[in-house]
Amino acid sequence: MYTNKGDTEMKISKQQLIEMNICKTGLDRFIEQTGNTDHPVEVLSLIGGKNITSDLLWLAVRTLPREKLVRFACDVALINIEKIKPYTDKYDLIVEFLKNPTAAAYAAARAARAARAAAYAVARAARDAVYAARAADAADAADAAADATDAADAAAYAADAAAYAARDAARAAAAGARDAGATQEQINELIAKMFEGC
Repeated sequence: MYTNKGDTEMKISKQQLIEMNICKTGLDRFIEQTGNTDHPVEVLSLIGGKNITSDLLWLAVRTLPREKLVRFACDVALINIEKIKPYTDKYDLIVEFLKNPTAAAYAAARAARAARAAAYAVARAARDAVYAARAADAADAADAAADATDAADAAAYAADAAAYAARDAARAAAAGARDAGATQEQINELIAKMFEGC
């Protein structure tokens, strides 16, 4: 999707953005900032220019791995983390997680979601089995099996939703940090950190 040649920084072209379905206003800002060039430009050169934070987050969501988006969201949350201290008794745990959102923590969250989805599927399957046992004909049993399949589909949907939640967290973190008093310069530094080495 984007240009990345060896050790150089990530580059993006106008045509690539169009192929990624960039919105008109985002494209207009890109064109204005880059002088309407058809050549790829370094993404880091877009930070702090005509392209706004939401443009860069839009690009990040479509090009960067989820781990980078999560790291960005955590870093943004840490800017004004002390503001939540009076409202929680788990402040140190929250700070620890934000500083080091490990794969184990992700795995635990995914496992908890999967366990919840599995419990739902089992409960639904058990209920459907009771209905099937009571059913006098094969059609009712088939409906019960279809309901169990629907539960499995719901579990798969929940897993997909979790992946999208990480992306949404990056966007929300930037907006929340600005609302909490983070400066645009702080946000820009974290956006640059997110894109560095890509």
